[in-house]
Amino acid sequence: MQKKDRRVLAKRLNKAGYDTRLTTKGHLLVLQQGQIVTCFAGTPSDHRSWKNSLAPLRRLGFVA
Repeated sequence: MQKKDRRVLAKRLNKAGYDTRLTTKGHLLVLQQGQIVTCFAGTPSDHRSWKNSLAPLRRLGFVA
């Protein structure tokens, strides 16, 4: 995931009502009502990391 992709995703998540935070390690945390929903790695080592991190959001109804 590139920085641009992460910014676009964060904007879409914020618009959908989720809170996002960037950790000091460069991970993107996605929160809903203070609870962590998922975390996107800053530098994913696996090509499926993006899809695996999106899965909990899809289960909650977020359309990427």
